[in-house]
Amino acid sequence: PRDGKRGAAYVDCLQGAENVGPANVLLSYCWSYTVLDIVTTLEEYCKAKEMDPKETYVWICCLCNNQHRVYYEKKSTRGVNVPFDDFLRDVFINNIIGIRNIVAILSPWDDPAYLSRAWCMFEMYTALATEGCRVEIAMRQSQKDAMVASIDNFDKLLKAVSDAKIENSTTSKEQDRANILKLVRGTAGYHTVNNQIKDFLQKWIRGMSLEKLDGYRRRKEQEHLLSSDVEYSRLCYHVGKILFQMGFHDDALDHYNDGLAIEEKVYGRGHKDTAKAYHNIGAALKAKKDYDGALKMYKRELSIYEKTVGKGHASTASAQRNVGLVMQEKGAMDEAILYF
Repeated sequence: PRDGKRGAAYVDCLQGAENVGPANVLLSYCWSYTVLDIVTTLEEYCKAKEMDPKETYVWICCLCNNQHRVYYEKKSTRGVNVPFDDFLRDVFINNIIGIRNIVAILSPWDDPAYLSRAWCMFEMYTALATEGCRVEIAMRQSQKDAMVASIDNFDKLLKAVSDAKIENSTTSKEQDRANILKLVRGTAGYHTVNNQIKDFLQKWIRGMSLEKLDGYRRRKEQEHLLSSDVEYSRLCYHVGKILFQMGFHDDALDHYNDGLAIEEKVYGRGHKDTAKAYHNIGAALKAKKDYDGALKMYKRELSIYEKTVGKGHASTASAQRNVGLVMQEKGAMDEAILYF
């Protein structure tokens, strides 16, 4: 043991450069994760980053903190935990700021337990707020595959990210939660912490989505099939929808337009599927406050539905309402009433 007392941290029992060394990665994770999930994620992370596992030293709190000292400290103080300020200094100042390379495991991909735990959220925020500190997301390949395969339904993940609030998170010890929230309130504040975590995770989701789209596009370009590939246009829609929901309206518009070009070529400008593409572009333009552009797209959508399904159809009524709402935004109330 480093302090010469009986009882050692696991890391102090290891010897040899292939087994132990100065940490170059700090693992941020939930204690509810299985050992298999953690080990497999780290193995796959090293492989993806072309890092030698024998030279990748990972700081894991349960293995690097001396649990004997925690136990005896608590016992000697009749159940009172190690002082929060001491733990905060030892763990966050010496490790997050010292290592400056944090890998956070998210699992399951669509509703990460990580986002419900106060220590995890506080750890991520501390790293994000530390200048020169790198934060990366890691997950098992099986989780990545499931995520990519479900690109048409990210609603649960997006809601989990949007709803993540450190003030609603939990800890195994209520006093830890109270201490963390007190610290947050007295420094950055809930709003700043929540937004910084949300912004980081949304950018990560954006990157994952675009990676899937770009990979598909490159394959089809090599086969010279992209310009008429309806599956690609649908993928553009799904990625565009994800980006739109997160507020990346310019990016969403680019992918909606890519999809539209294919659908106009394959189906023509009067098809119902093309009408849906016009609707999506209209929504993105409206979000950007380009009301003239949005009105043009919504009117195209309305014209198609009037011709294909008739004026009494629900799709037509919805398109009429969209036109009316844009008219309303433009201040043209007399014209807007005609569409409501």
